[in-house]
Amino acid sequence: MPNLSLPATPAVDMSAPEGGYLSLLAAPAAVGLAVLLAVPLWRRYRGRIAAWLGGAAPAFDLTGRSVRRPEDLVQALDRFLIARFGGRATWWHCRAVERALTELAPEARDDVARLVATYELARYGPRSRPVAPHQLEQATATLRRLAEAHLAKRGPTWQAAPA
Repeated sequence: MPNLSLPATPAVDMSAPEGGYLSLLAAPAAVGLAVLLAVPLWRRYRGRIAAWLGGAAPAFDLTGRSVRRPEDLVQALDRFLIARFGGRATWWHCRAVERALTELAPEARDDVARLVATYELARYGPRSRPVAPHQLEQATATLRRLAEAHLAKRGPTWQAAPA
């Protein structure tokens, strides 16, 4: 008589994998953590990254930005230098910055010197010797004129900043 029994089912192991179920979550968690770290860094440094890779840095616009603290001036000048001169400007010391800005606007030599001196004090100076408000205002005015000239793609028109 014929055998009417069902065929044998394949054996399925329902036990946990070698490293446990936690090892199955490790790869997606690592990818998620990498994305969480990469996105803010990309947003902050995308101009520098583009300049280092040879792409055009984003246009710099100081209009509408307020420079109230010395840290704001440092960030604004750094961003302007990258926008105007590319990634190589991130490695310049203060004298190289002064030379480059003076070549950009030779008629503003004194204003540029004051801007760079204020930048140097804001970035490297001791906290016990803060930047005076009038120094910050003069430096910001000079930087605004440089930024406007950069955006307009024309040479800046200079009026000496008040002493």
